Order: sequence, then structure tokens, then C-alpha cells
Amino acid sequence: IGLFFIAYWSILEYLLGQSVGKMVMRLRVISTNKKKLSLWQCIVRNLTKGSSTLLFLDILYMFKSGHKRYFESLSQTEVIVGGRP
Repeated sequence: IGLFFIAYWSILEYLLGQSVGKMVMRLRVISTNKKKLSLWQCIVRNLTKGSSTLLFLDILYMFKSGHKRYFESLSQTEVIVGGRP
């Protein structure tokens, strides 16, 4: 089930730049290295969806860093406002 969740979010973000929830909230995932978002970046940023332990560590890092998740930093991605309606 964890692999399904990782694949679902990774493929949507790779193909569309956003998941269904991000579409509703008008958010988009972009690459911070000024290149097109790669499938590998999407997989890395969504690894926490398959493991509650990784999610917990990701949240702890977010509190420490101020706002950015560890797996966002690792994958060189960020979420911005400005997705499709």
C-alpha cells in the first residue's frame, strides 16, 4: 500500500506538477534547481507517504528548519502557490 501511495503522488506530481489536493488548493511542485521536475525528485519528495517513521522525521525537521521539509530539501523541490484552478 505504501508503494502505491508513493507512486500515486509521484506520478501525478511528475506529469502535472500537482496532485488532486494541490489542484484544489492551487499549489504546485517545482524544482529549485531551475530544471524541469524529474520523476526521481518526485519519488524522493514523496517517500514519507510510505512510512510513518519517515513522515515523523520529516515533520521534526520542518519544525527545526522553520518551514521546509527534509525530503523537499533532499529532492530540491518546493511547493508554490499558483497551480491550476
